[in-house]
Amino acid sequence: MCGIVGTAGRYDPALVRRMADRISHRGPDGAGFHDFPSAEISIGMRRLAVIDLNTGDQPLHGDQNRVHIVYNGEVYNYRELRTELEKLGHRFITTSDTEVVLHAYLAWGRNAWVRLHGMFAIAIVDERGSRTKLLLVRDRPGIKPLYFCRQGKSLLFASEIKALQADSGFSSEVDLAAIRSYLSLRYVPGPGSLLTSVEKLAAGHDLVWCQGDIEVKRWWFPPGADSVEAGLDIEAAADRFGTALRASVHRHMIADVPVGAFLSGGIDSNVIVALMAEVAAGPVKTFSIGFPDFPDHDRELAALTARRIGADHHAIDCRAEDMASLPEIAFALDEPVGDAIVVPMYVLAREARKEVKVVLSGEGADEILGGYMFHRKLQQIARVKSFVPAHSFPIAARLASIIPVAILERLFDYPGALGKVGRRKIVSMLERMGDAPLTDLYRSAVSLFDADDIRAMAGGHALAREADRSVGPVLERLPGETALQSLVAMQYPDWLPDDILMKADKMTMAHSLEGRVPFMDELVIAAAAALPDATKLGASGNKLALRRFGVGLLPSEVLQAPKRAFYIPLEAYATTRPLADIFDWALDPVRVKKRGLFSPQWIAAQRAADPAQGFLPLKRLFSIVMLELWFERFAPSSSWT
Repeated sequence: MCGIVGTAGRYDPALVRRMADRISHRGPDGAGFHDFPSAEISIGMRRLAVIDLNTGDQPLHGDQNRVHIVYNGEVYNYRELRTELEKLGHRFITTSDTEVVLHAYLAWGRNAWVRLHGMFAIAIVDERGSRTKLLLVRDRPGIKPLYFCRQGKSLLFASEIKALQADSGFSSEVDLAAIRSYLSLRYVPGPGSLLTSVEKLAAGHDLVWCQGDIEVKRWWFPPGADSVEAGLDIEAAADRFGTALRASVHRHMIADVPVGAFLSGGIDSNVIVALMAEVAAGPVKTFSIGFPDFPDHDRELAALTARRIGADHHAIDCRAEDMASLPEIAFALDEPVGDAIVVPMYVLAREARKEVKVVLSGEGADEILGGYMFHRKLQQIARVKSFVPAHSFPIAARLASIIPVAILERLFDYPGALGKVGRRKIVSMLERMGDAPLTDLYRSAVSLFDADDIRAMAGGHALAREADRSVGPVLERLPGETALQSLVAMQYPDWLPDDILMKADKMTMAHSLEGRVPFMDELVIAAAAALPDATKLGASGNKLALRRFGVGLLPSEVLQAPKRAFYIPLEAYATTRPLADIFDWALDPVRVKKRGLFSPQWIAAQRAADPAQGFLPLKRLFSIVMLELWFERFAPSSSWT
């Protein structure tokens, strides 16, 4: 695990070293560089030593010193690949997975990536042939980030945007359309970024630069509807999925340093730690987090599993004063995430790093198994639309607009109050539900601001012109997909790589902690795709095959606990220091007016919103605060006045 940087078409070794210094938190254990003056290429890395602590330094070189690699990540099947490569005549001088990746490329070229099971962002310089080329590669779902800038014929790349800022000519021009997408989704969907000069290498893609020419190619596609094994009942589904998950967890524990796990009350992380205990040499170190002033059932469930498997369990408190870390969190993220969960994630990683260097977590389970509330609700809507006439939905919208909000709230398993603003969002969805495709309903369901909201908050400013722009990559339904299969497929283009996996990577690596996500292993993704819908989501609950697999592994209380959103007490913290001070600073009318994106009057109205308006006004304000914190570190002079 590390951070990688480099330039091509522009020979500036000093810049590459400055870039690496900007991400030293990703690799405090060492650094390595290699320069190619004639090809105008330099590559570098910062190392977090996890496997082969003594001989795993990078860059590594092969084929008579003509092919060179820096690499961020872990390939969990590297031992099997090494054996296969040795049979082909390859010889190794280290025990690292990096050298295996290098030899895989030497053996199979760009076809090597499909053989790598793990998380990775790779840079390879190939001097063979008449023209030297640079290859960049990103893993299947986008667990590891990789950013790049095109500057004429030259290219800069790095694991984090802040490394690219080391270039004195770096452009901080902000993309207004990306701001509009961020406000809707609470993250910035790729392949662009908030900065017009910065792109993300999309998940499952590689890039080849050769003398100024760039080719980007997709090498992995998520499994589709034809992967389903229709004959699987719940027992067979549990066995199919559980076998893959057990193999994934066991190989995710490969390391030469201490490995632990994040443990919440949810079934995903609980199954992971139970499987870790099967092969761990000693008690598994587990870490859970909660808010001591606002106790809930989540940490109690985590403690039940920890006791059952004999874990060395650490219950960590996240308090109001931890909100003071928001400026540092905004910087660590590289791009804003308008979700307060980043605070407990940051605190959890900080405290876990005191005990371990690697942690496993449950990210990705809800995405591949349809575990969120919107999966269930949109699947239900799709069924209703199959037999209810389109003209019935406006009638339902009128009914929803007059019934008490408390009745609507019973339909949603969220701990905060839906309120009048939430009801307006539901009414708006119902009004167009009859004609709207599932892709539009999905974007609307996960959206924080719709087009009308954008126009209202912009108050006639430049942002208002972006209100009707489509948000994120175009989503499509493929023939033969069920509604649930389509919803799962919709998670791959941006939700997973640009939100769920990005913030997991950035929050752990901010503390030099390697985060691993067994549910994102190729084996597990394929096994989940093979499961019929009825073994994932049904009347009795969600993630049914996983819950059945957990019988005998976990306490019954954990298996039977319904899916709940992780509750963060923003309502209380927003009125107390230090978060209240951060809100006052970011939402100061003078600052808002100078930035020129939002109407100061609209901001003031949101801040004065009656509790009957529900949780949405505060969530919206938090999202805007995170955007302003990002501006302060990455584009402070940006203004649309």
